[in-house]
Amino acid sequence: MQAGDVQISCDYDTFKSHTALFTHTYLKKMIRIPGLFISEPFEGELELSQIAMTYMLSYFLGMLTRYFPGPWVALASGAKGDEVWPAINAAQKYIEASFPELVLELILDRIAERDRAKT
Repeated sequence: MQAGDVQISCDYDTFKSHTALFTHTYLKKMIRIPGLFISEPFEGELELSQIAMTYMLSYFLGMLTRYFPGPWVALASGAKGDEVWPAINAAQKYIEASFPELVLELILDRIAERDRAKT
């Protein structure tokens, strides 16, 4: 461990019943390596991967732009109600930066699994 690192531990039963949600940041990488974070899981039994959450966010923004183009243009141009624009803009930047990498990571993992199964 290095200075500033945090080590978290628990017993098996606690880990099994309270599994953490690990996410990566693809926006502010250090030397091309995304940072790893523990995120608060969704309420209830919903467990989604990072690629699923990113896709859902992308779908939401796509629906907003397609079916509500007037409000979308108004938000982007700084019209009344633009206080939500910074969050929407950050979400758009996140999707643009991370979704291609998440898809590539998924494809490469599947290829590696297939190759391991062959050997």
